[in-house]
Amino acid sequence: MTNRIDERRIQPQVLLGAETPPAAAGACERALRATARARLDTFAASADTCPTSAGGRRPRTASSTPATPTADEASASHARPESGSAGPADAGPADAGPSDAGRPDAGLDDEADCPNDDYDRCIDRTVPNPELWVDQSSDAGPIDRSDIRQRQIGDCYVMAVLGGLTSTTEGRALLQNAIRENRDGSGQVSSYTVTLHRPERHWFASTTFAMVALDVRPVYARGHAEARPGDGRNEVWVPVMERAYALYAGGYNAMGHGGSIGDAIEIITGHPARTYGLWRIFSRYSVDDLQRDLLSGHLVVVASRDDVEQSRPDLVPNHAYLVTGLEVQGGKPAIRLWNPWGNVQPAPVPFDKLRSLFFQLNVGSAR
Repeated sequence: MTNRIDERRIQPQVLLGAETPPAAAGACERALRATARARLDTFAASADTCPTSAGGRRPRTASSTPATPTADEASASHARPESGSAGPADAGPADAGPSDAGRPDAGLDDEADCPNDDYDRCIDRTVPNPELWVDQSSDAGPIDRSDIRQRQIGDCYVMAVLGGLTSTTEGRALLQNAIRENRDGSGQVSSYTVTLHRPERHWFASTTFAMVALDVRPVYARGHAEARPGDGRNEVWVPVMERAYALYAGGYNAMGHGGSIGDAIEIITGHPARTYGLWRIFSRYSVDDLQRDLLSGHLVVVASRDDVEQSRPDLVPNHAYLVTGLEVQGGKPAIRLWNPWGNVQPAPVPFDKLRSLFFQLNVGSAR
């Protein structure tokens, strides 16, 4: 029923000969609208219900992870994500059930720990038994999409790109090669060196990329991307990558209120991104194009419109979703999506509804 793209994951699901049952009932390329932020304050959903309001950030709920850049780190701004981007609608529904029980800081209050959505001032916390990569029994390997758990920060545009890179051998290798542990004399991890890329535009030539090495401390804060618990250890590669991107952007506040999906693809991968404005009359991106990109191992991320919930309550406005495959429903192609919140996923979207629900589609590659 599926096409195996590489030996570690069955991915993606492309136009099947038989119909596939609907999946359970999820970018932030523009700044979060004031109305979306107001709705976010009252938004809440359990793990078995669909989102009914918008955000892009996860609502305030007990969360865990990354670190807050220090003042000297925050001043080392390289390439701040564009405005008019995908953003603070990046909050997901509150987790409920078993996923909360194993969290290192379950029961804590994000609102108290990240007051006034000041992500650079979230309270630091200690993650017990941190490990960069953990090959958990339910995963295809040490790097898995299930490791990604976006929290209060509005950086869905970064989390969706990381999710896409976990889907292929090349993407996983890129992520592993991007992070190097630095240990002190006692063998303890004292910092991580993360390699990102600065796009350099040229008038009459292709974009080139300069590597940027960023040293980040192994410090984590509530409200940031969450360390994933498992087997007595806490997997931290996602908050480490988020911390590095925040340092690159000039701080968590710089990255956490929206950003460019295309920029995130290029900054993380060091390869050019393609962007299709779905609202444009002459913009063309067909189902054959999507199938070809997925089978080629490209990552595809779409940005939802700010009015998307009027026709699809299970989708979040101004939010980044990773496209994970194609299937057939009612004799027509439909796209499967992954929400970087990590718990509630939307039902497949008919391809012929793509333009009415999303305003942008971005394509990138790890090679």
